[in-house]
Amino acid sequence: MNIKLTGKNIDLTDGLKERVDDKMSKLDKYFNKDVDAQVTLKVQKLDQIAEVTIPLKGTILRAEVKDKDMYNSIDTVVQKLEKQLQKFRSKLRDKHRDDNVFVGPMIEDGQDEYAEEIQISKVKHFELIPMSDEEAVMQLNLLDHDFYMYKDTKDFNVRVVYKKGDGTYGVIAAE
Repeated sequence: MNIKLTGKNIDLTDGLKERVDDKMSKLDKYFNKDVDAQVTLKVQKLDQIAEVTIPLKGTILRAEVKDKDMYNSIDTVVQKLEKQLQKFRSKLRDKHRDDNVFVGPMIEDGQDEYAEEIQISKVKHFELIPMSDEEAVMQLNLLDHDFYMYKDTKDFNVRVVYKKGDGTYGVIAAE
């Protein structure tokens, strides 16, 4: 695995670099050596944040952990990724069968204790109404939802507005 380490508001000491390399090497058993991983360590106020993103064809594995200690954040973010891989390993293996992304068996001889069938309990149909981003935020707040889907009035592309953890809003635009 190729690791690209970046820091925001933090000095990347040799100790932090070694910790990231050591912990991320636990994921080597899942991937071939050509897989890239983006590791970002950042400090925001009192939070020490470790974020890992591993883009695969059509799939993105991502985990983020906030802690008061950066070393704990690094340890926990790798544990979180490993749990994701264990939980979805059969589905990931099936999806990326021809991509040559994973190495070795993803499932150890019938021990797929984390595997679970994904069940969609409800499908909701509704008309996408053209509106501006600001109108969509207002509608989101009126409905008291976490996200709201709509068509943009300028290009009629589908967009989703959502509430972010810091109290601001984000927009996802489909093209």
